[in-house]
Amino acid sequence: MIEDVYPLSPLQQGLYYHWASSPTSEVYFEQMSYRVEGLLDVDKIESSYRSLVSRHAVLRTFFTQDYGDRLLQVVARSFSGGFSYIDASGDPHFSISDFKEGDRSLGFDLHQGSQMRLSVVFLGDGRYEFVWSFHHILMDGWCVGILVKEFFEFYRNLSTGQSLQLNRIEPYSSYIKWLEEIDRAKSFTYWGKYLSEFKSLASLPKFSTGLKPGRFREQVLTIDGDIRSSLRSLCIELGVTENTFVQAAWGLLLGRYNNTDDVVFGSVVSGRPADIEGIEDMVGLFINTIPVRVRARGGMCFRDLLKEVQQEAISGMEHHYVQLAEIQSLSGVGGALFDHILVFENYPVQEIISQGQETSNEKISLLSFEIFEQSNYSLTVVIIPGDNLVVKLAYNDSIYEDAMIERLKVHLLTLITSVLSSPDAPVGDIDYLGTVERSLLLGDFNSTGSDYPRDRSIVDLFEEQVLLCPEHTAVVFGSARLSYSELNMLSNRLAHYLREVHGIGAGDLVGILQDRSDLLIVSILGVLKSGGAYVPIDPDYPRDRIDYMLKDSGCRAVLDSDEISRFVSCSEDYRAENPVGISGADDLAYVIYTSGSTGMAKGCSVTMSSLFNYVHWSNGYYFEGLESVNFGFYTSLSFDLTITSIFCSLTQGGILTVYGSYEELTDIFSSVFSDDSFVNCIKLTPSHIHVLAHLSLSSSTVSRVIIGGEQVLSFHIKTLKELGGSLMRIYNEYGPTESTVGVIVNEVEKVDPDVSSIPIGRPISNSRVYILDVSGHLCGIGIPGEICVSGAGLARGYLNRPELTAERFVPNPYLAGELMYLTGDIGRWLPDGNIEFLGRADDQVKVRGYRIELGEIESVLQGHADVDSCVVVARENSSGDKDLIAYVVGSEGLDVSVLRGYLGASFPSTWFPAIMWVLPLFR
Repeated sequence: MIEDVYPLSPLQQGLYYHWASSPTSEVYFEQMSYRVEGLLDVDKIESSYRSLVSRHAVLRTFFTQDYGDRLLQVVARSFSGGFSYIDASGDPHFSISDFKEGDRSLGFDLHQGSQMRLSVVFLGDGRYEFVWSFHHILMDGWCVGILVKEFFEFYRNLSTGQSLQLNRIEPYSSYIKWLEEIDRAKSFTYWGKYLSEFKSLASLPKFSTGLKPGRFREQVLTIDGDIRSSLRSLCIELGVTENTFVQAAWGLLLGRYNNTDDVVFGSVVSGRPADIEGIEDMVGLFINTIPVRVRARGGMCFRDLLKEVQQEAISGMEHHYVQLAEIQSLSGVGGALFDHILVFENYPVQEIISQGQETSNEKISLLSFEIFEQSNYSLTVVIIPGDNLVVKLAYNDSIYEDAMIERLKVHLLTLITSVLSSPDAPVGDIDYLGTVERSLLLGDFNSTGSDYPRDRSIVDLFEEQVLLCPEHTAVVFGSARLSYSELNMLSNRLAHYLREVHGIGAGDLVGILQDRSDLLIVSILGVLKSGGAYVPIDPDYPRDRIDYMLKDSGCRAVLDSDEISRFVSCSEDYRAENPVGISGADDLAYVIYTSGSTGMAKGCSVTMSSLFNYVHWSNGYYFEGLESVNFGFYTSLSFDLTITSIFCSLTQGGILTVYGSYEELTDIFSSVFSDDSFVNCIKLTPSHIHVLAHLSLSSSTVSRVIIGGEQVLSFHIKTLKELGGSLMRIYNEYGPTESTVGVIVNEVEKVDPDVSSIPIGRPISNSRVYILDVSGHLCGIGIPGEICVSGAGLARGYLNRPELTAERFVPNPYLAGELMYLTGDIGRWLPDGNIEFLGRADDQVKVRGYRIELGEIESVLQGHADVDSCVVVARENSSGDKDLIAYVVGSEGLDVSVLRGYLGASFPSTWFPAIMWVLPLFR
């Protein structure tokens, strides 16, 4: 027999469809259990449960679509199932944990019967375990307290004959009717305005993908003592609720985790409208999850933030009844607004159980209490007020690591302590790091100090090898070979030539504008031996770009093909001895031009001491145990990965094989990675590895591979491992030109198949790395921020750009007297002290290893007379490389080939957008 039929609430509909898609899932399965000791009458327990089911219609409810297409909930007039008694006192193998797990595995069939059951298990010695299970579609947590209280009232009546003191209840259907009559349009307007201009999801740090099955775990933070008292006092003083305080503090912490002052997280509200009679005692699903937005702007104090959050909470109360999916559709985020929720639990179920213990003449004691609940969110934060403020964090351990949740607890407690001690301080200055973590970030993770001969130079290291192995081959280019002695004499003659003919001395810049050859290496060493610094310029660059670099750098001489030929023709006229009195440690070694956002490239000036620190460290780190360091040199000199190849070979007596600019990359790699190659070290970009992956190479003698220039993924490592096997050691090196080639490194020994990205590693010797938020504060472990570098490898700055230098090279706030370079790259510390690269904070991209500012390409395109505006974006292609795409708004008839020709005057073809869309201009 049917008692009633009515629609579902929006939240019930969501839970139903979730169950329908996965009926065996434990998500939204609720289980409360408690153990008591005393003398109980099982028949009276069952009768009390039956009375409870008779009293509340929702406990006799199932769900159906049999009445047409509309989903309805049906109330049966009576229901006889749902109660069971198990005597396990004589079973020594009985496990209550296994029993509860088995009960959960039964789930519920929402199409029939009741969606709640009570199991009473007798464990012996007067101990009973009560296991209440129900599907969340029936009711929320507040209702559990109501039912348990009434259950004890029924039992007391049966045990003692005391009269029942129960209020008349209204059916859940009256709430559904009220819900259908609310002004939804008004609420939609409110939520649309509330979420206006909110941009992106604010998450907590995750260290795994969640692809593997996980289990829900729980950690607890207890706020007690003076901190608890201060929290209560501040809330009373300001007239705000403790819920508001926790939401404001959580929003502030979440903002720091995400480098933003505007965050949204989920909050569970009671959803019980005060204008429905008897709503306090009604049983059903009333709660709703709504977004809470916290805008902790840096200039405001926490006291003001509390007031703002409280006022917005009050303003939104009448709009708590809109379905979350509808609210999300009103935002501009395009996906989920949040991935975790806060629940302020103000239904004291455990206290109700304790109060219900005096049910007969026998004393019944509560021994234990446990709740199992699992939402669709991977993290649920439950706040339980009382003498202590308890914060429970229930999380999926396949997504959040235990150690991360431990740190989260410390962060939250530290932040709460900070705001309570200084509620009038700007929120941007509030700290959340504990002393142990701060010590790790500034100490252990940056313990890189290492002695090295600071009075020596790269030239000294090379000349040492000349003395040690003068007849060993130093450079190979096709059929040409230069021994160390020959290379030294020729570069000495060039140094004297530069000094005598061009007047080159310490600090003077010499452009090198040549194709790759043995004479290119002579040119580099000759410039350094003269005391000057070299400016590498790719001869394949467009003439306009070459002219700009020469003019901007003010090169005193240019070693192009004509000039080097003139030198060769008269080289015997100049001395072969090592020059003396050349440059010092603080003088420049080279200036490399990188892309500039304004449309003009900028020259990065690197000193001899910075170069020496990198090469000295590299020689001791990368090549330990290697008899000879033989690099292949195959890329443009204007690409600073060449520094490793050239100088690490020539300062260790190795052979540098130079591949001509005319040789195809596939032919070069086929030669390098062949069994008969004497090249055993090479530096690659991930784009190069994609080329390798398409070659039919079976094995290789290359034993050291250093990857740099772009983000390294597991695919790249897998490709190299298949080629080189266990003998190949692979390193992921990170470093902008401003930090002298490499400043962070990671030897990749194994790859987690479930993780696509590879950590970039730890700081190299005498370098320090900080990950900072937008306010310049240290980011905790796992928290994304800007990678900032300091130490011996730092460049001097940008040539002739004092303002840009001052903007990017700033005083190190953690070490007086040092500068710190702001890379613009985003990363985070991992718990083991490695760093993970996460991307860029601006429009700079890496394409085939080259650093390209999208703004530079946009600026040049917009210089064309027929272009009104343009946008250039980077997109990952099917091979995992990045392609540039240009969207150009211009005059009718504007041709892509014309634009490519125009770009060719400023950029090499490798910088051209792969796709260019020309859109008509409408006026």
